[in-house]
Amino acid sequence: MVFQCFECKSFIFLLACRLRLTQDPPLSKMILMAEKLGCTAEIVTIVSMLSIPNVFHRPGDNAEGADRAREKFMVPESDHLTLLHVYQQWKANGFRPDWCRDHFVHLKALKKVREIRSQMLDIMKSQKIPNVSCGAYLSAVDACLNLHVCHCTVFAQEPRGTPYESPFAHRTFTMLGLAF
Repeated sequence: MVFQCFECKSFIFLLACRLRLTQDPPLSKMILMAEKLGCTAEIVTIVSMLSIPNVFHRPGDNAEGADRAREKFMVPESDHLTLLHVYQQWKANGFRPDWCRDHFVHLKALKKVREIRSQMLDIMKSQKIPNVSCGAYLSAVDACLNLHVCHCTVFAQEPRGTPYESPFAHRTFTMLGLAF
């Protein structure tokens, strides 16, 4: 896939090996942006969490308890940050199965997330992409997520020649010091 900046019309060819990070090129691009923003550890976790259907479960006999448990993880700014919070709490509690049961979280799903995350970290290591955390400075993660969600960074050039354009692409990249 070829990506093109909206205003300057310069082509950006992403290395095929770097696009191997995920099956979804926009998510791979988000990981590459995270490298520039210094939050690859958090973004890799979020991308891994997005690779599974649902981490929460809501049993019919205890739906209210499940809802209360889920509310404890909620981050008002973003569902993505909520997913990050769930994984971080599971990790902080030693990846324990009883923690998942007590918080109405699918253990199998989180194990799959840990496996996917590990695979992506291995690929990043082979491509010399550093695994760095922004710590409590989540505005870097938020900026990376906003660039991904809004599709403000680049647009895909279709083989037919019809672009998915974003008029804010060049300005957003330049403002963040990420112009290619």
